[in-house]
Amino acid sequence: MFNLLEHTIIFLSLVLFALGTPIETTSVPFTTIQPTGTETTLAKRADPSEYPWADPSDPVHAIIENEFKWFGWNKENEQDKHDGQRIHQAFREWHEFAQAGANDMDDFDSLRFKRWFRGGKEDPVPGPEGVKKTFENMINRNTGVAGPNIAKMVLHREELPAYPDYCAKRPKMNAYTIAESGAFHFCDKGIKLPLNSELNCDDFTESVSGKMKSVSMTILHESTHYDGIDGTDFGIDDEGGNSASKCFEIDGEAKIQNAQNYAWMAADAYWSAKCKKEFVDPPPGTTDNDDTVNIPGDLPSGPTKALTIVAEAELLSSFPGITFGGWETTTWKFFATDYGKTVNCRTDILKEEETQQNLTKQLFPFGVYNFQLYGEACQYRNNGHTTGRLICGDKDIECTVDPGSTNPPSASPGDKGNYKCGDKRIRQPMFTCPY
Repeated sequence: MFNLLEHTIIFLSLVLFALGTPIETTSVPFTTIQPTGTETTLAKRADPSEYPWADPSDPVHAIIENEFKWFGWNKENEQDKHDGQRIHQAFREWHEFAQAGANDMDDFDSLRFKRWFRGGKEDPVPGPEGVKKTFENMINRNTGVAGPNIAKMVLHREELPAYPDYCAKRPKMNAYTIAESGAFHFCDKGIKLPLNSELNCDDFTESVSGKMKSVSMTILHESTHYDGIDGTDFGIDDEGGNSASKCFEIDGEAKIQNAQNYAWMAADAYWSAKCKKEFVDPPPGTTDNDDTVNIPGDLPSGPTKALTIVAEAELLSSFPGITFGGWETTTWKFFATDYGKTVNCRTDILKEEETQQNLTKQLFPFGVYNFQLYGEACQYRNNGHTTGRLICGDKDIECTVDPGSTNPPSASPGDKGNYKCGDKRIRQPMFTCPY
């Protein structure tokens, strides 16, 4: 029997949309931002410069070879100085961090490489040489010097002109980057992450986890977004692929495309060497905040409403406890529901879309879906790899695998909630988004 949810659940259990993910970093695939651009009503601002607080006599504050440029930082402002010096120190520590990841690129069959860049049960993920090239473009593994294209990136103090209040609207975001130009910005939250030098091996569990996140790790993540570093389709954010658990669980092709997998690869290699231990795979369904299993139904505020998404297909055949559907043609159906309640065979849909599915790859909705949910204009967004996010006004809501795969209860252990609607249709509960 082919089971849609059983097929997809191996990718991940909880996922977030790329512009509001819990690692909270993302590329912005829009028009290039010119860092030297001005508004006609303002005096021209200075061009991007070297590190503003450089002091050749102080090794800590000396200019670093191939360091990114700085734009809009006020040398006389104490807060700018505090934040700028912190990022500069993180970039100094980034070198050893990035080099650890690059040095692990010789063995594509190593446990660590498989953990972050391979997926599936049999076939290797295409493109390991591309992963290696991305690391080598970031840093010279022999000299430990940042690659020359890192120097073309520009760190903006203020939010990028085309995206005002981008950080404020996405409070979980650490930083974001314009892929074409290499312009990037640190949100306040990202600056407050620890430095690598502020972390200790005793802080970590036995598995790779969010306890390893740092400013250096965020810089590495952002650098993979810049087209000058990867020059390919690498470096995009897989929707929700940011926690260690989620990056480990997503499918192989998405792993190679996901910026945060490069950051976890480096963190895994760096801290394994520092702590003289090998970390194990992150447990499934864990969060970055507390490394405990996040149960979809265990939400603190007790939501009462939800968006529920089911997959529907033609019923090909049915036997006791087993149903076969023609999932190559899948219709995604969106319903307003009470939280935790099944839609059964309801027909009062908010929206539906019939798609042709490649059963070896894409088994998720793909795109942006607009509808009215409880009187509010909302969007459901999915990049074709994850469970997606529900956006309603200022609310940015994480969607999860429907606790039901047992909702309604399975007729057999392999059924996972497939159920018939009439004699010709089959449904599979897929995702739920608490509203």
